[in-house]
Parts: sequence; C-alpha cells; structure tokens
Amino acid sequence: MPLHLTRSPSNRQSDQNNLISPHLKSNHLHPNMLHPWVRRFFPNPWQLGLMLILVWGLPRFLVVIHANSTGDYSMVSLLFLTMWLTPFVFLSREGRRKMGWSSPASFGLIAGAMILGVGAALLLGILGEGLYGLTGSNWYVAIAETYRQLPDQLSAPDKRIWFIIFLLVGMTFSPIGEELLYRGVIHTTLTSRFSDRQAAIMDSGAFALTHLAHFGLVVTASGTWQLLTGPATIWVAALFVTCLTFNAIRWKSGSILGAISMHAGFNAGMTWYIFYQILP
Repeated sequence: MPLHLTRSPSNRQSDQNNLISPHLKSNHLHPNMLHPWVRRFFPNPWQLGLMLILVWGLPRFLVVIHANSTGDYSMVSLLFLTMWLTPFVFLSREGRRKMGWSSPASFGLIAGAMILGVGAALLLGILGEGLYGLTGSNWYVAIAETYRQLPDQLSAPDKRIWFIIFLLVGMTFSPIGEELLYRGVIHTTLTSRFSDRQAAIMDSGAFALTHLAHFGLVVTASGTWQLLTGPATIWVAALFVTCLTFNAIRWKSGSILGAISMHAGFNAGMTWYIFYQILP
C-alpha cells in the first residue's frame, strides 16, 4: 500500500507565511529603522507618520486644487517626485526593508495586482455613469474636465497619442510616489504604535481624503466652492476601500511593488475609461 505524505494545515500556513518578506511579518518598528537625524526629532516613529500625512497631504490638496483651475499640473508632478525620495530621506536601509523595499514573493502577484487595479477603476467608472450619467456629479467626468491641454476635437490617431501620454504619466508619477509615501513610509512608521490594520485604515483614510481635491470639492458657476456631498462620499469611500486593497496586496506580495502595481493599474483603467467612454 503506497504511503501518502500530507502536510498539516499548520505547515501549509507556515509555507504561505514564508512567501512574505520577514520584514513585513512584525509590526514593531525599531527606532534604528529611521535615520539618526530623524530620530533626534521623532523619537517615536509614529509621530513622523502623522507629520508626513500633514506635510505632504495638505500641500498636495492645495496644489491639485490650483492645478484644476489652471490646467498646469507641473507642480503636482514635482510633488509626486518628492514623494519618491521619502523612503531614502527618512528610513534607514533596514527601515526600507521593513516597508517592503524588496523583491516580491511572486511576480505573478504583481501582474495580478495590476489587473485587479484596472478592474477596480473600470467598476468605479461604471458605478459613476450608472448613478450620475455623464454629468458633473460623475467623478470621472469631473476629472476629464481638468484635461484642458487636450484639443477640443480629437481625431482617433491624436486621441491615441494623448491617451498614451496620459497613461504613461498616470502609471508612474503618482503610483510610485504615493505608494512609497502612504503604504511605505507613513504606514511603516505608524505601525510603531498601531496595529497593521489600524495603520492601514489611517493611511488609506488620509489618502482618500486628499483626493477630494480631484473630485468632490468643486467651483460653481457663481465662483463659490461647493461640496458634492453624496457623490464625494461615494468617491472617497471607494478610494478608501481601494487603498485597503493596496495594503493587502503589499502584505501578500511581501513588497511595496505590489501596491505600486495595483495603483498603476487603477490609474490605467481610469485613464482608459475617461478617454474612451467619456471624452468625445
């Protein structure tokens, strides 16, 4: 009679855990994971996390609001580039490993994360159009109205060229910058005091609220500011859930690259929906 060797549930769980970077398994952030000069100002790393939410969140909100009215997003792109630097400015090499600066457990997970991001963006587009049609209460319509650099009439070849330009920008500047900052430095420093789940709620909430600058807070025809309460609530809630998924992908893949990949996929899906479902 052949002998069949089976693995116990505990062993299978152990194997799954081994796929995750060991630096992501523990919530404890040792102070040495910050650069020495940072520790002098922030002996408690979670205080740094809260400070970064304000230092980058508020300027980002104001810069995007200004860019929406002028059509010039150069300062927004510059702000994203400063976010790219935050892991190197604030975290030591060990700290960067802790935040997931490492190879993913599986590059298949990274590809899957991008596909998941595209799907999430398309679902959000379908939801917006189903609830609000092609009116200003639809988040993607409002974002499309900020694409002022586009000609009024686009031929199919010109639309394809502009789509590729917006796609490349959308899949690089903000996904890399925002994930390194929010799911990277901010999340990691917050876990010095809060649980991983609590830190995920905090970084996701902060991220979602800053995106009211993209949609939700609008200028009326009379020049006054108005909050579109219902649509804005749905928009922020959808982004909050999406960000929690960014965190889950980061944890599952053992690398911040997982969150960046899903974010890039989300932006790609949103860009496609705006160009080919909303713009004429």
